[in-house]
Amino acid sequence: YAKQIGKVVAFSLGCFRQTFNGGRDLADRDTVYLAGAAAEIHPAALKKGAALKGTAERLRVATAEAAELGVLDVPAIEWDGRVFHGDAELELAARS
Repeated sequence: YAKQIGKVVAFSLGCFRQTFNGGRDLADRDTVYLAGAAAEIHPAALKKGAALKGTAERLRVATAEAAELGVLDVPAIEWDGRVFHGDAELELAARS
């Protein structure tokens, strides 16, 4: 949904900050609302956006595409034809 409204970068950063800096769980609805607030997305808009049928389908497609690329864990970064998986490989990806 954040991608549809042009806020994917801001929302993603909000999610990362809440999770990795704040130690919060993205499975907690309030954490997602806090990330949305950081991206200037109202909680009601997030709730409605997540409930859209197209949003769930796009998530399924993105998950299938990630699996085809060989993504085994998150976060995952594809760089120069290689997929770096999980927290342990983030530094390695940054050095590449």
